[in-house]
Parts: sequence; structure tokens; C-alpha cells
Amino acid sequence: MAIYKSFADIPDLFSESIRNSGTASLFCSRQWFENYVRTVVPDKERVSIFAKSSDAMPETAVLLPLYDQGRWARFSPRKLCALANFYSTQFDLLWTKDADIPSDSIYSIVTEITSAKPAWDVVKISPCKSDSLTYQQLIDAFSSNKWAVQAFHCFKNLYFRNDYQDFDSYLASRSSRIRKTAANRARKFDRDPSSSFQIITRVGDLEEGLDLFSKLYEKRWKKSEPYPAFLPGLARLCAENGWLRLGIAWIRGRPAAAQFWIVKDGIAYIYKVAYEEEFTKLSVGAVALFKMFQHVLNHENVREIDFLTGDDAYKRDWMSHSREMVGLVAFNKRTVRGLASASWHVGGRTLKGKLASSVAGKFQTHEEDQ
Repeated sequence: MAIYKSFADIPDLFSESIRNSGTASLFCSRQWFENYVRTVVPDKERVSIFAKSSDAMPETAVLLPLYDQGRWARFSPRKLCALANFYSTQFDLLWTKDADIPSDSIYSIVTEITSAKPAWDVVKISPCKSDSLTYQQLIDAFSSNKWAVQAFHCFKNLYFRNDYQDFDSYLASRSSRIRKTAANRARKFDRDPSSSFQIITRVGDLEEGLDLFSKLYEKRWKKSEPYPAFLPGLARLCAENGWLRLGIAWIRGRPAAAQFWIVKDGIAYIYKVAYEEEFTKLSVGAVALFKMFQHVLNHENVREIDFLTGDDAYKRDWMSHSREMVGLVAFNKRTVRGLASASWHVGGRTLKGKLASSVAGKFQTHEEDQ
């Protein structure tokens, strides 16, 4: 059992094997966390990467990257959180690719956290897939260490499961809003000699594409990125590894819409989208989405297209399935601040009349602790 302050400190014994984590998702990979720490984390000394190698196979490992949130007031709890924020669409442990997830390693990591001195009062981990085995193992491990655990909903995640269809087959299965309206807009876009669509994938073309995307995004959402180095860092990481698909729709020589997609391990992730409001009547956002779907289904052999966060109505038109993204908050019942935090969280639910129906599944304690 060890705790590292950065991924650079991880021993060579398993640092390379953990580079492509068994989660398969980019958002739970070493590359993702390294870019996140480099561009987002203000105090890198607060990062703690809890690591436990397998007793049977020392070259395999499980890692849990967390962040000490610090206390915002004198009596606030000492809180440890997932190394994640609004950029993170999924959080999970990292483990050696192709290895089984040893539940005893997860239990050892949680035991290290729950027995730390000085004691942690609260641990919060999100967003996780609700059907994730590691998510349930974390809940079980905190409960076994006599901490109270509360589960909570984060957001709906919409995705399209592709049974190796080409784009025409996909289009035929969609609603009329996609099959007719979006398709007609895309055909009109193609007929206009002043319109064009490009997909940037290479590092050499990236800087201009990033500049165009950033300007569109800031203009559309009326705000600047709070961590301006994060998205360029992610885009460069993706371009260097062949994962970047940055689509840009041009109308009359001007960038009208942009789509930041990532294609990795057979999954196409729709990470960020933006469009120029001046071209709203041309449905340029839908046209760009149409073009990107057409590209990844016809040329990328993806098995899934993931819209990541949110279940907006327009997203449901494009997708076929949904999953719930959840989180957990664990409270230390042996500390005053931990117990007070648990009481505050549960008390809020009680006042709203919801606790009775949620206690069994969402606030787990052992009978001997009652």
C-alpha cells in the first residue's frame, strides 16, 4: 500500500501497465489525470494517489486518485474528493489493463483512507457509472469500515449502441426530426458552394482549429473557460494519440459550428459542441452533428457514440440508450465533523420527506452502529 503525490512517482514496476487502464475510458486514464493535474489543480501537493499492488501479482495495481479539498471554514469537515470536476464525465479507479479488479485491493485502499491520522471526515467520489463494479465495491468497503454511505444521482448519460450499422442504417432508425429535418438541412448545406465541413485530427492542424473552436464556444456560451489550458492540453493529447476529431462547419468563409469529439477504443465521445447563433436558422449545429455521426459510423468502426453529460431532448433524438451517473459520499461517524456532516445531509432529506424511502439503498450503516 502506498500513496503518491503524482503519477511521475509511480514505480516503474507497474507505471507502464497502468498507462492504459482497465476501465478503457479516456476519462479514467492516466493520460486524462496527468493533463487534469497539470492544467486544473491549483495545489498539486493536495493530490493523493492511493495505490495497492496485488499480493498474488505484484506487477498489477489498483489506483485511486483523490484530492484534499481543504477546509473552507474553521469547523468545516476535512474532505477528500475524487480528482475530478465539471470537465470530468466519468470517474473510476485505475487498474492494470486485462487484469481482474481485486476487491481486496479496493478494500485495502479504503481502509488506509478511513484509518488515516489526522482523520478524514468526508470522502466524496463522483461521477461513476451506476452499474460499475468498482462503485459498488467502494460503497461496500466504506460500509465495512463502519462509515455511513450516501449515494446520489449526478446526471443522465445518453449514448448510441452501434450494432455495426453504417450511417444510412442508423439514419433509417431515427425519428423524423433526424431522418428528415436534419438530413434535409445537411443536404442543403452540401449544395451550398460557400459551405464546407472539415475534421481536424492531426497535431499540425490543431492550433488554428482550437482557436476557432474556443472563439465559437466562448461566444455561444457567453463565458471563458475557467481553466484555459485544460481543453488545449486535452486536444493535443488526443491529437498526438490519434483520438481527436475536431469538426468545423464553414459558411461563407466563416466558422459556423464546431464539434470536439474523441474516438478511442471503439467509442466516440461527444465532448464539446458550439455554434454561431447567427446561423441558427440554418440548423448549423444539427448539420455539424449529422456530419460527425456520418463520419464515425462510416469510417471509424465505433461500437458506441456517447453524448456524455445531460439528457436534453435533442440529444435523445440521436441516441438509443441511457445510463445513470451516480456518486457516493462517505461520512466518518467517529469524528464530530463527519457525524455532523452525515446528520446535515440526511437531515435535509428528512425535511423534504424523502429519507424513509431512500435509507435502505442510499444511506448504509451497520446495525451494530445504530
